[in-house]
Amino acid sequence: MSFQVAGSFVNSLQKRRATIQLYVVSTGSMIIGLGAQSLAFVIIARHMGRAEFGQLATVTAAASLGTAWAQLGTAEAMRRRVGRDASIYQSMLGHCITLIFGLGAVLTVLFAVAVSFFVHATNEPIANLGIIGLLVVCNLVMYPWILLTEQIFLAHNNFIRANLTNAGFGTLRAVTALVACTGFGVDTLSSWALWNFGAYLLGSIACAFAIFPYGSPRLGILREEIPVGVTFGVFGFLSALRANVDVLALSAIAPAAVVGTYGLARRVVAIAVVTGASLDRIVYSRLVVAGKQGPAATFELARRYAVYIVGLTGATALGLYVLAQPLLPLVFGSTFVEAIGILKILCWILPLLGLQNIAFDALNAANLHRFQVNISAVAVLFGATSVAILTHYFSVDGTLLGVYIADISLAIALWAGLVMISGRQRTRLPV
Repeated sequence: MSFQVAGSFVNSLQKRRATIQLYVVSTGSMIIGLGAQSLAFVIIARHMGRAEFGQLATVTAAASLGTAWAQLGTAEAMRRRVGRDASIYQSMLGHCITLIFGLGAVLTVLFAVAVSFFVHATNEPIANLGIIGLLVVCNLVMYPWILLTEQIFLAHNNFIRANLTNAGFGTLRAVTALVACTGFGVDTLSSWALWNFGAYLLGSIACAFAIFPYGSPRLGILREEIPVGVTFGVFGFLSALRANVDVLALSAIAPAAVVGTYGLARRVVAIAVVTGASLDRIVYSRLVVAGKQGPAATFELARRYAVYIVGLTGATALGLYVLAQPLLPLVFGSTFVEAIGILKILCWILPLLGLQNIAFDALNAANLHRFQVNISAVAVLFGATSVAILTHYFSVDGTLLGVYIADISLAIALWAGLVMISGRQRTRLPV
């Protein structure tokens, strides 16, 4: 019996060998990319200090609210449509370029003006607007373009180039931060804005050359994708609000130094999401194929992979909890020592984020974008409101409690919706 069990286990591993290898390579590339970005993050935080870093965190959080509207679902549409039919690529690329650069330009102006009223990198209003604009355009135009490039490669099942895009841009940002801060003494938000813009511009140009062999775009709008894109815009905005409302709420009541301390812990958790995200980007291709059969098929696949997601993210959370005390002061300096306690509390949201993402993808892969938004919008608004109210009354302690309320409610809403809609499909299937 023991030999049969061992043989069954070996056979199971062999069947999953390709997936395991793909996951290891995917995770490795994302770790390289995020590791490089983490190095940039460390360098910037150490050189800027809590106050300047707090201002940067505020600008980034505010700009993130517009990223979903600037993309309008282009990355997901590219992966979904081209993943099923490669012949539509040139039209899909033209659709994505039109939206990203058109909407992104308009939103950059609007967000730069709005954020400049709250963040003052310099006392000169026009110069301050220019500095904020340089930072915002990176988030609203160039980042969506770089993200789209990665999705183009994934849609063509070219995981090697997708991994190189991810790792390459992270490395570029790390090198930029290293040269700027250690070589040229950059230690303020105003001086970093120029270097950051240069890195994003160089990365964007490199991405344009990288996808050139797939064909030139046919500029225009695919009207059937607009309703789906608006749905993604709404949900993306709400998700960005939920993910950044903690930093924004703290920015409204606390000094920049406090925001910088909390923002650092939050950023470390965001980087650690890689263990779940790397599996998720592989699973989504399979969910898209399963989605042709409806939500019942995507639910079964998501249910199986949820176990792996929880295991991977849970182990990551444990690692962060154990290593926070010795590593955080060593890496970021004694200035950010107060972030240790915050990180030890925040790290346990990782399994919740993993569960959210896989349920989110399962619904989208089944073309249930509007249904997904309808069931999750209430949870997101409830969570964001909870964070804002609790932060107002209890400062950082309230923020931490609100974050857990937000992530738990969203995970429950997404999975409840997936279970419900898949159950409805089963009752309609012929016996």
